[in-house]
Amino acid sequence: MYSRIGHGTGTMSFLNAFRKVIRHADLLEGMIARVDVREAMSEVPHAAEVKRRALARCMTCEEPDACEIWLNEHVSADETPHFCRNHNLMARLKQMTEAPSPSA
Repeated sequence: MYSRIGHGTGTMSFLNAFRKVIRHADLLEGMIARVDVREAMSEVPHAAEVKRRALARCMTCEEPDACEIWLNEHVSADETPHFCRNHNLMARLKQMTEAPSPSA
């Protein structure tokens, strides 16, 4: 017999923690896709660290339901909603995609 970690103590079980990570990773991926900054995100220096911090910010958001609604209502967008914890990051990435190339 095993005991669930956190069961009955008010703490989050491993399974619920993984579900939260997956949900917020999906929401973050949705925002990246809607604003069309996937390529810019992969080209920034230390991209893995930038993505990790973006996910950490997303996971502290208290509006995941509003985020999900927004994503369902938008196929594409110029910017993320202002309540998005990654709004400034996405705006900077969007500027990178719109900047003229150095060879132009």
